[in-house]
Amino acid sequence: MTRIAVSLILAAGCGADNRPLTLQSTTTARACQATAVQIDGPIDGRSLRATLTGWPGLYATVEGDTVRFETPALARETSLTLTLLEGDSALDTQRLQLAAGDTVDTWAPGTVAGCAPFYEGVGSAESTASSVLLWTRLQGGGALTWQVATTPSFEDVVQTGETNASADADYTVTVEATGLPASTTLYYRFLASDGASSPIGRTRTAPTGVVDQLAFAVASCSSLYSGYFNAYRHIASRDVLDGVIHLGDYLYDYVDAEERVRVPNPEPSTPQTLDGWRDLHRNYLSDPDFRAARQQHPWLVIWDNHDLELGGGEALTSAIQAFHEYVPIRLNDTSAPDRIYRRAVFGEMLDLILLDTTLHRDGPPGDATQMLGAQQEAWLDEVVDGSTAAWRLFGSQKLMGEVKINPSFGPFLGGEREVFDPNAWDGFPASRERFFQRLADAGYKDNVVVSGDSHITAVMDLVRTMSGYDATTGDGSVGVEILPTSISRGNFDETLGQGSEDIIEGLRGDTLTRNPHHVHLDLVQHGYGHLVFTPEEMRAAVHYVPILEPSEDSTAGPTYVLPRGVGHWAR
Repeated sequence: MTRIAVSLILAAGCGADNRPLTLQSTTTARACQATAVQIDGPIDGRSLRATLTGWPGLYATVEGDTVRFETPALARETSLTLTLLEGDSALDTQRLQLAAGDTVDTWAPGTVAGCAPFYEGVGSAESTASSVLLWTRLQGGGALTWQVATTPSFEDVVQTGETNASADADYTVTVEATGLPASTTLYYRFLASDGASSPIGRTRTAPTGVVDQLAFAVASCSSLYSGYFNAYRHIASRDVLDGVIHLGDYLYDYVDAEERVRVPNPEPSTPQTLDGWRDLHRNYLSDPDFRAARQQHPWLVIWDNHDLELGGGEALTSAIQAFHEYVPIRLNDTSAPDRIYRRAVFGEMLDLILLDTTLHRDGPPGDATQMLGAQQEAWLDEVVDGSTAAWRLFGSQKLMGEVKINPSFGPFLGGEREVFDPNAWDGFPASRERFFQRLADAGYKDNVVVSGDSHITAVMDLVRTMSGYDATTGDGSVGVEILPTSISRGNFDETLGQGSEDIIEGLRGDTLTRNPHHVHLDLVQHGYGHLVFTPEEMRAAVHYVPILEPSEDSTAGPTYVLPRGVGHWAR
């Protein structure tokens, strides 16, 4: 077990009797073990608590004259701050320097297993106003008890239950905790029969009725091999999110030749079997930043082409099974695990409608057939017609709005073309026209599309016909779209390589000129999106992070505003 050096910076405060309370730590702490820090001073009759900052999802409890907490397994040296409080007054502070945990030479840099026997951590997903799905994996399997509480100390357990982790699901479990209070931040954990505890997860139930505000992180295209998951670290550190929306390519089935930033040795092969896909999911969950983001917020995920084997048959069936084992999804029909399109309701404020533009197409791009397939399109029509929420947020793996390009740039994008991506909605114009017509016929203006896959930042109005659109004001739009770049998969600079700056800037400027409904375009930065909905407006921003090394740096791009009832981005 790794020994972790602890350095102390004491700022002694005084209690009510003017005698100091200080924290007296041991000189070392051990990863994945309970760490005890002694309190020196008068304790009797005093109500003390302690907080830990510096890494998300860590909680300290005061037991008599001792502060206790679990040290996580991290892949890089991390500084924690332990604060002892009485009421709102800080009595003493210590900084604890945690060294990197044990890593495996053959694993990708920046990865390390979580604490036994819950090596892959915990996660929550698909919140409703009264329930949430909880997930973990117990190495070796066995009986589990799960608990949901209102505080991380679990003094007030509001729901509990029993389950069993078996080999049939690769020792993963997904349980539904029901009977929960609406619009509430809750904490959960799993307990093995031998008393071992999982990390403490944090989740949040959806609201009912009138809602003041909703906030979501939006992610896509997260390649472990292409870069560090600094974006996930930032998402994990956000205090309040109603959900993390992941729009596909949640993982990658192969290493891209131009993006070999942290590749395991030996290099992994493309999965072909159920065991191969399971290994890939576990490989991704060896990243502490990824585990932390799943631990801290409820997720809503749709897959894309790299998450599956699209050739069909047993290979596709195996990829789908592994995906459901490791990514909790609330299915409309449990007998049809390939149908993950669904709706999530967030009070009277928002209907979140997740589409699957990957698995149910009727025909190849460009032949004016179905992008969604007839069954999904009929379902979507019903959902749109029945929506009464103030806002509708549509999640699409593929870019929905029109993106015309100069044909001379086609060779840089993979072949002759007049649109940026013929595999996106631009390749299915009839499907897009039907969808936009549905929104127009229903009289809805407060429509937002978030999309992924393209590894760019694109912010645009959604326009049925350019002849009926005023680019100066935005009038004539049926809604807006934002594609908030990729978590780590290569953008234009990685794909085209060094010396491509002029080509990239030329493509960006020319594309904006050809598409007057676009209000922003970035082709090189990585990160994630952040959306905030209120009854008056929706505000969207992209937070950019480096990917070539571990970093806590973040730069917020411009904020784009969609006023209620307008149907286009504010100018």
